[in-house]
Amino acid sequence: MAAVGLRMGDLVWVGDADDDPGGAEDDEEGKARRAKAKERRWVKNFYAAYDALENFDWLQHGIHLSKTFQSLLVKAGVEILEKNKIVNMKRFRFAVINRLSQAGADGPVRDTEITVFARSVAHIQRLASFLMSARREYKTDVPLVVAMLDEETDMYLVVGMLPLSRCGEIHKNAFGVRFREVALELNVQTQLHLFDSSVIKVPREDLKDFLDRLKRKRIGVYDDDDE
Repeated sequence: MAAVGLRMGDLVWVGDADDDPGGAEDDEEGKARRAKAKERRWVKNFYAAYDALENFDWLQHGIHLSKTFQSLLVKAGVEILEKNKIVNMKRFRFAVINRLSQAGADGPVRDTEITVFARSVAHIQRLASFLMSARREYKTDVPLVVAMLDEETDMYLVVGMLPLSRCGEIHKNAFGVRFREVALELNVQTQLHLFDSSVIKVPREDLKDFLDRLKRKRIGVYDDDDE
């Protein structure tokens, strides 16, 4: 039940008017204010979603939002693949997504829709998993990095994902260690995710250097070459 509440909490916004970061300043104080407002919204959303488990109307609304998100996930994933946004490197593949605007069979993915992936770790991980599964027939043993721009914070939400393990195999995600190493080497103001070290936020202006340095790193058992 808690898992359902978390998924719904990622989707539902019940924030008060004073939590809306729209129109905030672009300086450091404004960014800090938006970050705090975002955290307050997440907490409110989680508890509202949890309470909805006892309210059929809210639960039905949450199911509708989940279906809407699944449709958006497929539409965005297909568009990323069709526009060849995934770049093959020696040690991993990566995709940097700023916006998607090309119309597809179900219409274009609007900028307001694509930001869903940039503002939720769970959502960008699901997108990365979708892309990994869709490309499985090409390279089954190559990790994937997806970077999605959140224009509200002017930072990229970056996730590193390993290929699906074969039956009986367990591999630790080495991206967390590599992300920390690169951040320290470049001395950039990144933000590691509290519960998942394979997720990191990187300022827009530092992403290119971050990826260039990451390309030189070994990603665990999936790269037998030296650095």
